[in-house]
Amino acid sequence: MSKTNAFLPEPLAWLAGLALAGTLALPLVLAENGRTLASLWLSPNPIAPTVQVKKTSLKTAWGLIKASPWSVIREGPPAPEAEEAAILTPKPGLLADLRSRVRPQVAFSSAADQFEDLIETTARTHQVSPLLIKAVIQAESKFDPSAVSHRGAVGLMQVMPSTALAEGVQNEELMDPKMNLEAGVRHLKKLLKSFNDDEKLALAAYNCGQEAMRKFNNVPPFPETRNYVNRVMSYYSQHLES
Repeated sequence: MSKTNAFLPEPLAWLAGLALAGTLALPLVLAENGRTLASLWLSPNPIAPTVQVKKTSLKTAWGLIKASPWSVIREGPPAPEAEEAAILTPKPGLLADLRSRVRPQVAFSSAADQFEDLIETTARTHQVSPLLIKAVIQAESKFDPSAVSHRGAVGLMQVMPSTALAEGVQNEELMDPKMNLEAGVRHLKKLLKSFNDDEKLALAAYNCGQEAMRKFNNVPPFPETRNYVNRVMSYYSQHLES
């Protein structure tokens, strides 16, 4: 004779065990899907919809059931704020990647403000963009009127003495910001006119000279010149867009 249950026949005992297991599992199903007992019992469809239980929550839920089968119902599903926080939290490294793709705004030197009126006046006189002039000065001297290069270029626009003389400015006048701008902007205007207002070609000629430009008929393959043109155009385009 079977010793499975002293009080119930074996088939009934098996059914009772199955019913008990279903009773214990029901709160877990309801908690995982945000459903209530009432909405399930009153549903016109007596068959509960298919539920996908998260594997990571089974262990925690089973511990709650062992402690108190009805605690899952009382506590309810996770708070919406917690779910939103999980959704809105960016993936690791995403913000750094986005920042690396955004081109930073390059500000002109703080010294540029003191030459603002002088640049505007000279630009208007020679019909050259004041932003282009500022970009050249930023790349050449960073708005230091006393800058002198190892090649002998002088002042804000790093004008060579021979270029200054060709533009009617004496060497001793190149330290004067007004005269330096006059010589540099005159020279830049001539270059723009020579290259049909192509700013890149004019800037290349400003850096390496017109002889090299005539030889290559384009921006020469000199790293210094190409870096110079790219740097000036970067300053110019960014401030032009802003």
